Amino acid sequence: MTVAPRLGPAVTLAALLAVGGAAGAHAFLERAEPRDGSVVREAPREVKLFFTERLEPAYSSARVVDAQGRTVDRGTSGVDRENRAMLRVPVPSLPSGVYKVLWRVLSVDAHITEGQVTFRVSAGP
Repeated sequence: MTVAPRLGPAVTLAALLAVGGAAGAHAFLERAEPRDGSVVREAPREVKLFFTERLEPAYSSARVVDAQGRTVDRGTSGVDRENRAMLRVPVPSLPSGVYKVLWRVLSVDAHITEGQVTFRVSAGP
């Protein structure tokens, strides 16, 4: 009978770190301005999305839609030139209402992530 050798603690730790490092390579949303779920009294001039990794500008974009699903941004979202981990979405003056920011980005290490952020503009008291 052959007994398989047991992996030592050092080998197990190395394997876990390798898997954890690969998972951390994706560009995950770190924060947004306006924040997800927030209510703002003044409509933003642009939405800013901050990610955990640098983004590939040619394949990273976002759009802002209203409660009816109509696109309301200026159509010029893009990766910030100075901070390649930030995506900017210029918007016109938004009336009161609920807005969703739909994003899809490609990190420089070729991993795609996507998601959404919701905020509400409440111009009244």
